[in-house]
Amino acid sequence: PTLLGMGLSGFPFVGADIGGFAGSPSPELFTRWLQAAQFSPFMRAHTEQQSADQEPWSYGVRHEGINRRVIEARYKWLPQIYNEMEAAHRNGIPAMRPLFLDYPDDAETWSRDDSYLFGSDLLIAPVLVEAATTREVYLPGSRWYAFDTTNAFDGRRSHSLPVDLTTVPIFVREGAILFRQPVVQHTGEMPGNDLIVQVYPGQHGEASFYEDDGETMAFASGAYARRRFLQRRGADDFELQIDAQEGRWRPMSRYWRVECLGLQNVREIRDGRRRLMQVSLDAFDQCETCWAQVVDRVLIRLPDRAEAVRLKVR
Repeated sequence: PTLLGMGLSGFPFVGADIGGFAGSPSPELFTRWLQAAQFSPFMRAHTEQQSADQEPWSYGVRHEGINRRVIEARYKWLPQIYNEMEAAHRNGIPAMRPLFLDYPDDAETWSRDDSYLFGSDLLIAPVLVEAATTREVYLPGSRWYAFDTTNAFDGRRSHSLPVDLTTVPIFVREGAILFRQPVVQHTGEMPGNDLIVQVYPGQHGEASFYEDDGETMAFASGAYARRRFLQRRGADDFELQIDAQEGRWRPMSRYWRVECLGLQNVREIRDGRRRLMQVSLDAFDQCETCWAQVVDRVLIRLPDRAEAVRLKVR
């Protein structure tokens, strides 16, 4: 609640001392705290000298493995986190925010501080009770999807979810477009990596994606890249429009990996007038421009380019 309140008070760049600054957390408390902080604008473990060792590897092999996966997930989310923090810098709306900021007409959100939004498209409901086996989550709005799945949940109602120590409930708003990357060990490995664009079911959706060099103030003089992504779904077709880049900064040569969740039995995909080649999943990462069908989504691979792109799926 403190971090959410600070965001509302004009301090969007916030975070906690994971595990607590004073005292020594239990292994479970440290892991759950780390999970809860996965989307906090800054994420760090910090403690006084008198406490017990409080590194992610300090709590035994099982917790070390879970903690490693949480930190790796944070690295995968960095494009989305950076994008939302640039928006907060520009418009003053905190990236990490309470549900009622986006849903002020829903009285159920007014007093809820056990979950939070990150931007408008992500709802994070960390597990806060020791040894919990279920987690009650209230979802506002219309429809949400469990992250990286097509499992849909109706909004304006509570849902009871089974959980274990590895569970971090993350929900994605209907029609959302998210930006991620493969796991890296440090931010210096990010340039040249694929940009993963996840498009969730919904009749329409829109997102803006921002990048710059991540190191200098050159963005203030136009050295940045911003693009608008729009999706539209019909009964038998899907279209993703990617506007031409705004700004003069260009990322290192890379590929887009577009994941269109909920599309099945696809017959063809076109990039403008060009028909893309369908390949097996095993061959997908080696092709230049292609697509593959998997159980609950279509994958599309193509080189990042500055001009506008229009993908049509039938």
